[in-house]
Amino acid sequence: MNDEQLYKASFDELSNTLLNVSKNNALLTAQAKFYLEAYNNLQEEHKKLIEEKEELRKEYNSLLDENNQLKEDLRKLEGEPDPHTTEENK
Repeated sequence: MNDEQLYKASFDELSNTLLNVSKNNALLTAQAKFYLEAYNNLQEEHKKLIEEKEELRKEYNSLLDENNQLKEDLRKLEGEPDPHTTEENK
């Protein structure tokens, strides 16, 4: 193999390598964009779930307060002594 043939073979090999690198780069870029978008979507869903959890916690606390008030009203209607002011609890 003379120098010209060696140069051409090396050049062809280098061209093929660069083409493969370019294809791999495009594939990796596409994968990165896909996973970044999926991550961002999950982050958004996570934020919504946290907001929903906070709203449910507020609703639960409100219902718990209402339940306690209803128990207190029922106790008063039934004429039971206030458990917070009886002698046994002091």
